[in-house]
Amino acid sequence: MSEASKPTPLPPPEGSPPSVSWSSSLQTRLSLSLLGFLLALATTAAILHATFGRTLLQHDAFRLHEESGALICSEIEKLAVEARTLTSAMANVGETLPQSSVVHETVLAQLLDAEGREVVIAGGGFWPEPYTFDPVEERHAFFWGRDSLGALKLVDDYNDAANPSYQTEDWYVPAAFLEDGQDFWSKPYIDPCTKVPMVTCVVPMFLEEEFYGVATVDLQLEGIRSLLLEATREFGGYAFLVDPDGDLLSFPSVHGIDENGRPRTLEDLGSLHQSFGQIAEVLSEEREEIRESGLASPQVPQIARSITSRSSKIDLERALLMATLATHDHDMDEGRAKRRFLIENDFFLGERCSVSMFRMHETHWNLVTVLPLRVATSRADFINHVLLGITILASLLAFLVVFFLLRRLLVRPLRSMTAQLAGFASTQSPKGRLAVDGSNELSLLAYWFNRRSERLERLIERHEETEAELLEAKRDAEAATEAKSAFLAAMSHEIRTPMNAIIGMSGLLAETPLDDEQTDYVHTIQQSSEGLLTIINDILDFSKVEAGRFELEIVDFDLSDMVADVRDLMEIAQQAEGVDLRWKIETLEPRRFRGDPGRLRQILINLLGNAAKFTHEGFIELRCEVRPHSGGTRRVVFEIQDSGVGIPLEAQDKLFQPFTQADTATHRRFGGTGLGLSISKQLVELMDGKMSFESEPGKGSTFRFEVPLEVSTSTTATDTLSGAEDSSLSAANTATRSEAVRVRILLVEDNIVNQKVARRMLEKAGHRVDCAADGREAIRAASTLPYDLILMDCQMPEVDGLEATERIRALPAPASHVPIVALTANAIQGDRERCLAAGMDDYLSKPIQRDALLRMVEQWGRPGNRRAAS
Repeated sequence: MSEASKPTPLPPPEGSPPSVSWSSSLQTRLSLSLLGFLLALATTAAILHATFGRTLLQHDAFRLHEESGALICSEIEKLAVEARTLTSAMANVGETLPQSSVVHETVLAQLLDAEGREVVIAGGGFWPEPYTFDPVEERHAFFWGRDSLGALKLVDDYNDAANPSYQTEDWYVPAAFLEDGQDFWSKPYIDPCTKVPMVTCVVPMFLEEEFYGVATVDLQLEGIRSLLLEATREFGGYAFLVDPDGDLLSFPSVHGIDENGRPRTLEDLGSLHQSFGQIAEVLSEEREEIRESGLASPQVPQIARSITSRSSKIDLERALLMATLATHDHDMDEGRAKRRFLIENDFFLGERCSVSMFRMHETHWNLVTVLPLRVATSRADFINHVLLGITILASLLAFLVVFFLLRRLLVRPLRSMTAQLAGFASTQSPKGRLAVDGSNELSLLAYWFNRRSERLERLIERHEETEAELLEAKRDAEAATEAKSAFLAAMSHEIRTPMNAIIGMSGLLAETPLDDEQTDYVHTIQQSSEGLLTIINDILDFSKVEAGRFELEIVDFDLSDMVADVRDLMEIAQQAEGVDLRWKIETLEPRRFRGDPGRLRQILINLLGNAAKFTHEGFIELRCEVRPHSGGTRRVVFEIQDSGVGIPLEAQDKLFQPFTQADTATHRRFGGTGLGLSISKQLVELMDGKMSFESEPGKGSTFRFEVPLEVSTSTTATDTLSGAEDSSLSAANTATRSEAVRVRILLVEDNIVNQKVARRMLEKAGHRVDCAADGREAIRAASTLPYDLILMDCQMPEVDGLEATERIRALPAPASHVPIVALTANAIQGDRERCLAAGMDDYLSKPIQRDALLRMVEQWGRPGNRRAAS
C-alpha cells in the first residue's frame, strides 16, 4: 500500500471513555441471572427423573411388550379362526352330501383353493368311518394336498388296504368324542405326501346324529413361522409357538427342528440353554394344571381310556391331555391367560430379556415373546417427551423471570441505541454518532462505534470504486466461460467429424485385400487415429470436470465382471509385450453395487495403461478388495503396482496436475498429454473417494484409490455404460447377429465422406441404405418410403437433425413411428438429452465404431421395434 493510500490517523473523540464498575456491569448481572435460570432448570429435571421417570419407563417397557405380543397373538388367532371356519364348512358339506363324491371333489377343491390361502393352508379332506378296512365296502376318503408347485391335487391312496388305517391316528381319535361344531388341533407332524411339517385342524362329521368321520384342514408350519417373522420384524426380539404338549409349532431358527426335519419339543431346547429350560418349566406347570383340571371331571378319564383303547399309538397321559382339551375350555373365562418373567441371559440375544406368554383361546397354543429390556426401554420415548414438556414449561417460567430482568437492564438501553441507528440509516450520509447514558458496556460500545464510524466513511468511498471494478471483471469472466463452452462444443464437432471418416475408412480399407506393407500402413493409421481420439476424449472429460458440468451415471453393476473386463482388455493389449500381468483379486463379496462402472473402468485402464507405458520388463499387478464401511456402503480399494522406471522425487508434487509429466525428457520419450492421472484423480474425488501413490525411482510405482459404493439391493446387477459407446461386444459377434436381419435404413448425413463411411459399413453387413443430404430430404424420404430405421446427423444446413426429427414425428403413421438414432459429433453434457427430447430413440457419438453401429441397427432396426403411437 502506497503512502498516499494509507488512511489518515483519526484524532481521539472528545472526552475519555466511560468507566464501568463491577456492580453496574451488564456481564455480572447477566451471569447471575442465567446462573439462577440454569439451577432452576437442572433441579426441576432431576426431581422429575428421580420421582416419576424411572418408574414410568419400567412400566411402559412391559406394557409395550405385552401390547406387541397381544397383536401377534391376535394375528395367529385370526389364522386359526379362518382354518376352523374352513374346516367347519367342509364338515357341513360332508354331513349334508355324504354320498356325493362329485360334489365332494368339486366343493372341497373350491373351498381350499381360495385366493391367498395357499401360503399357509396346505390341504384338507374328508376322513370317514368305519374303523377297519373292508375291501368289499367302497370308502370315500377325499383329500386334497398341494404339490411342489403349490397346486391342489386329489390324493386317493388313503383308500388302499396296504396303507395303515388313519382311524388310529392321534389327530383322528379325539374327534369321535367332540360335539357337533367343536374342533381339535393335532400335534405337529411330517406330512407323508409333501414331507414338510404340518399341524391339522379337525372337526367331526355326524350323519343322523352318529359320528360319521372328520373333516380336516392342514396348516404348513413354515407359513406360521413366516407370519411370526414378519410380525416381529420391527419387534426387536423374537417369538415362537408351542402346543399344549410342549411341541414347537414355529421357531425363528434351525434349532426348532431335529436332524430328521421334525419339530422339536421345548424340553429339547431346554437341554441346549438354561433360558429355554426356564420357559419349558413354566409351560410344563401350565400343562400339569390342565391335566389336573381334566381329572377333576369324571368324564375326562373315561374319554381318555376310550381313546387309548381305540388307538395303541396314544398313551394314557397324552390321552388325558387330549380329552381335557377336546371337552373343556381351560382358564378361558377372563380371556387370554398371561405370564411374564425375566431371563438373565437369552440363548439368541445374549442379554437380559423380558418373556411374555399368551394362551390362545381357539387352539390352546402358547405364544412366547422374548424382548430385550434395552429395546423395550428405548421404545418408551413418549415418556421422555412428557418429561421434556414439563422441563420446557418450567424453563419458560424461569425464562419469563429472566426476561423481565434483562428487559430492564439491557433492552431499554438497546432500544435507545437502535433508535439512533435507525435515524442514521434513514439518511444517505454514512455519518453519525451514538450517545448512550450511563457507565456500562453499552456506553463503551458507543464510544468505539463512533471511532469506527469515522474510519468507515473513508472505506466506503474506496469500496464503491472497487465494486465497479469487480462487476466489470465478473462480466468478463462470464463471457469467457460462455465462449469456452461454445468453443469446446464446436471443437468437439469439427474434430470428431473428420476423425469419423479417418477411423471408418481405415477400418473399411483393412477389410479389403492388402499386401503386408499396405496392411502395416493401415494399422498405423488406425493406431494413430485411436490415440488421437483418446487425447480428444481426455481433453473433453477434463474440460467438463473443470467446468463443473460432469455427471456420474449411477446404475447397478457387478464389480467382479467389471474387473474381469479390464483384465481381458489389458491382457489383449499386452500379449505381445514382455511384462508379466498379475491379478490378485480378493473374494468380492458382495459383488453387486450401485455406481458408475464406466468411469471406474476408465480409471483402471488409465492407471494400468500408464503403468504399461513406463514398464518394459518385470510385472504389473492389480489388486482389488472390498472392505467394510458405514451403513449400506462398502469401501472398494484398488491398487496398481508396477516394476517400471518410477517417478523422481522432484516430480511427485506435480504428478496430478493437467498437461504435465514427470519431466520434459519423459514427455519426449513416452508421449501423452499428461491428462490421464489428472482426470482419474478428479473422477475418484467426484465419487467421494481418494487417490494416493508411492514411488521410488528405478523400482516402480504403486497407485492406490478407494471409493465408497452403495450395495445393490436388486436381484440382478446390470453393468451399464453411458450412451452407445460401450464396445464390450466384439465386432465379429455383432456383425453375425446383424446379418440375421436385413434392415432398410435412411442415412441422413451432410458430410459426403462420413456418408460414404456409414453406408459402406451398413451395406457390407447386408442392409439396404438410402441417403439424404439434409433434414429436408430426410422428411421427404420418410414420408414416401417405409423405412425400418433412420440414422440422423444432428448438425446439418437448412433443417438440422433435431428439427427434422420433430417434423417426422408429426407425420401420419407409420412414418411417425420409425425408430430414429442420432449420429452426432457432439459429445458435450446435455447433447444426448436434447436428442431424446426431440423425439429420437437413441444416441451414437462420432467417431462411429462399426460394432457399435451394427449393434444399434440390430437393436432398433427390427420391424417389431417401431414406436408405439403417442
